[in-house]
Amino acid sequence: MRWKKAAALLEARGLLRFGWGDGRLGRIIGLIGIGPAGLRKLVVSAVIFVVLALLPILTAVAQLSGGASQKPAANPYVHISLSKLADIVKYSGCTFGGLLDGYSGPEMVANETTGQLSLFDNYVDLIGRSDCTYINRASDTWDLPPDFSTIAKNMAALVSRSPRPYVLGQFIAESVALKKPYYYSTESRNFDFKKMCRADLTPTEIHCYASFDQPEYQKYVAYIIQKSIDLGFQVFLIGGAGLTDHQGTVDTSGLLKVIREMRNYAAKKGVTILFIAQSPARFGGSAYSDNFDLIQGGAYINADGTLPDSPAVANKGSADANAPPRLWLIKKPDGTPYYDPHKVVSEYDWFGSPLDDSSEVACLSVKSQTYLDNVRAASSYNCPEGHLVGSAVPATQTIYNYLKSIGAGFWLPGRQAIGSAPWIYTPLNLELYQRDTRFKINFNDEGMLSLAGMAQH
Repeated sequence: MRWKKAAALLEARGLLRFGWGDGRLGRIIGLIGIGPAGLRKLVVSAVIFVVLALLPILTAVAQLSGGASQKPAANPYVHISLSKLADIVKYSGCTFGGLLDGYSGPEMVANETTGQLSLFDNYVDLIGRSDCTYINRASDTWDLPPDFSTIAKNMAALVSRSPRPYVLGQFIAESVALKKPYYYSTESRNFDFKKMCRADLTPTEIHCYASFDQPEYQKYVAYIIQKSIDLGFQVFLIGGAGLTDHQGTVDTSGLLKVIREMRNYAAKKGVTILFIAQSPARFGGSAYSDNFDLIQGGAYINADGTLPDSPAVANKGSADANAPPRLWLIKKPDGTPYYDPHKVVSEYDWFGSPLDDSSEVACLSVKSQTYLDNVRAASSYNCPEGHLVGSAVPATQTIYNYLKSIGAGFWLPGRQAIGSAPWIYTPLNLELYQRDTRFKINFNDEGMLSLAGMAQH
């Protein structure tokens, strides 16, 4: 160091006469007549002076640096009113299934090391360009218990790449895997998923439909929700509520028991949370359904993107028999709406068929005749001749506007897998997997996620 060289030179010239220990620095101190205590005070004073002098400059540099390193501001949605949170969910929501936990079908395998979707950065960039504030199904638990360490890492990656606040949704799936161990720290044991199964439905070898009549499922869901709240999730979509709580009432429902417990937990933390029931059973009447903040169901559109005017689904082929009704069209015996439209939110449904909503929307968005030829060669049901193509935005805008006009909401498709069908719909890409060949086309329907009237909060 330079001070050592200087001290050696002074020593060689006989200028260092006053020793302080054996170090040359001590001898220099002796030369200038300052003891150890005095030196410490001098150094501390000098450091404070320099820091205070440079602080405005350092602050300005930090503010100008911006970019991905910019630290996101505190989330302003954590403490907002329930009604404002509901408006964000209804009118600024986009479905990006499994964005934060790497949940995917065979069409997009997550990185096994990071648990991150292969197109994660592309999705986040797309969200950042959009008007989406609520990310529906940001974590998806279908046959996959949530890995909260992976979710936390992906949350950090999300806000680092797109540093604006979001409302995150957790999907509580009705289907649970029977052969995946999952530790339950509250009771220092693994969950027993077989004890979660609905008793009157036959499970498969690998999974079953769960029931809130089962205490183990209640514990599992409460555990997921509590951990999710701690991590920053605010919206909880209860998948297949009509299956998992099919005879629930205000007094007997295991689902409502969990909801009450979690509302109390969130209230103690000062966090606003919202519960959505997916096509709930009407067994318990309005006294039961009024306990949910929102009710969600499918749109079940026609091939041209229009909405049928009947509550019963009769345009989806063999799936008609099992499709829940269009919620905003269900009537009471006196002709009034069964559900308050202001509590209803819909989306394009998917169930693994070329006739499901997401496949119809994908066909509407195709822009390449070559791709259409490949799709139709795979199956005569895929984008049949005469199917409208070009863009799904106009039809979606019409649906969004109509539902909003009656007080209901609509979620836009961002990353929406379509069950077992060989499709994946997203404004980024549309892919068909046939044998070992991947037909892929990119198309520009980003306007889907920034429809007129969809405000960024």
